[in-house]
Amino acid sequence: DLFGRLATEGVESIHRGRIELKMHARMPLVGCVRLLALAEGIEETPTLARIRRLGEAGVLATGDAEGLVDAHGHIAQLILRQQVADIEAGRLPGVHVEAEGLTAGERGRLHEALRAIDRLRKRTQIDLLGRQI
Repeated sequence: DLFGRLATEGVESIHRGRIELKMHARMPLVGCVRLLALAEGIEETPTLARIRRLGEAGVLATGDAEGLVDAHGHIAQLILRQQVADIEAGRLPGVHVEAEGLTAGERGRLHEALRAIDRLRKRTQIDLLGRQI
């Protein structure tokens, strides 16, 4: 949110207290990496392979590429764990992760992941559009 906190769904939502990681994390990450890879003529299709190739090509700094690989894995792990918990509880699995169920370390990694994705989004806008939207 505006104050750098993890924004959860509000009281009016059926996903109250959960973080929607597909729309706020996975889609921007995958989309931006796809756009940068296409602009560079990178033919790989898996997101992780694209990130690594963007790093090798110097489009992404090594630390940025590593951070995005970590972000991708951490977000996937959180979603998968929540889906397993949802199934075990008799709920339909989705992409909304229970914020209260995160450890302090997981919260910290998620903050870092979201910041890295936001930097990537801004960079992609500037690189491809010449400005931020």
